[in-house]
Amino acid sequence: MTPAPPDAAVSRAPSSQPGWNAPNSALYHHPSPRVVRIRRAERTYQNITSSSIPRKGRVSGPWTSMQNWVVFVLLSLLLCCEGVEAGSGHGHGRRARELVFDRRQPPPVKARLEVRRKDAARHGSSKSEDSQLLVDDQIDQADLPHPFDTSLGNNFTTTSCPAFFNDFLNNATFQECLPFSLLLQTSNSFFTTTRSLPDLTTTLTATCSVPFRACASLMSSLATQIQSPSTCGPDLSLQNPTVTQAYNGFLAYTPLYHAGCLTDPTLRTPENEKGYCFASAVTNASAPTSSYIYYLPLGVALPGGTQPSCDRCLRRTMGVFADYAGDGGQPLSGVYAAAAQQVDMVCGPTFVEANVVVSNGGASSRRLGGWLGVLAAAGVGVWVGL
Repeated sequence: MTPAPPDAAVSRAPSSQPGWNAPNSALYHHPSPRVVRIRRAERTYQNITSSSIPRKGRVSGPWTSMQNWVVFVLLSLLLCCEGVEAGSGHGHGRRARELVFDRRQPPPVKARLEVRRKDAARHGSSKSEDSQLLVDDQIDQADLPHPFDTSLGNNFTTTSCPAFFNDFLNNATFQECLPFSLLLQTSNSFFTTTRSLPDLTTTLTATCSVPFRACASLMSSLATQIQSPSTCGPDLSLQNPTVTQAYNGFLAYTPLYHAGCLTDPTLRTPENEKGYCFASAVTNASAPTSSYIYYLPLGVALPGGTQPSCDRCLRRTMGVFADYAGDGGQPLSGVYAAAAQQVDMVCGPTFVEANVVVSNGGASSRRLGGWLGVLAAAGVGVWVGL
């Protein structure tokens, strides 16, 4: 019997001969896994397209519209979230790698001090003491330099002397006087202030805008008190540096007040609005030793080789010192003559008054040295009534 061809065997239905070639037929008609996956993907795609995309001529229902709106909202939220995340990392999305600088002009600096005049008629005082220092609300009195702003130390023979220092340093009237004579030698903060012309101008405006007579009276009283044995007398006799500087500062308050407050209109600048001579001298780069003469009233001799700027301010300042150099009670009396001669050597033989008679009688003997020198050379005795 000849076997049937393969095509005939495949085309024969399994039910025509039950049981014949059943295993082979089942194996032959079982699809492969790859075919199964393809058919399954096709059915899934057909289901999605048929449910989400309406066919031609078919009207989509409310459920399909709702799905579209949901998809639209989700996509919108996704885009917004990505924008926020990109911008929140560096603060700026497109310029994350750039440093941003504020190149706008700074706001104008509010005036630190305001000087107002009292009513002279009401107080019956001269113009020099009519001024009252009013500090701006944002500037505390502590922001200004003060004398003895570092530790006083323990170099005292008695406990009463440092107690005396604490008393006058905490005195409200003393603080308002802001004595220029004590700032020069005993204030570290004032030394720092001299490096800034605007700050120095502000400080000079403060110290020159106080009631002069009241402050001068207070300094004279303190100069008397510091010599008392119950305060700092023993330390002053031993020439304690701290006590000596305080004593000389009290005595030199008046001459240094007048010298430190001298102004020259030709020196006015945006940083030195009033044209203070001291501010100009201490910031003079071409003549850095110009400020040395301001230490003369404190008894500090002018260093050799000093070459101040021979200007109008120097002449006027030395003129103020000459008015007080004749008072033997002033520390200035022991150093003025040599300093005046040195200035005349630099600026000319008659630039300042070099001949001053020193007397215990005070300022009434000022500027008599020139006449006394002439009379002494002629051998004539002179008696000056004081």
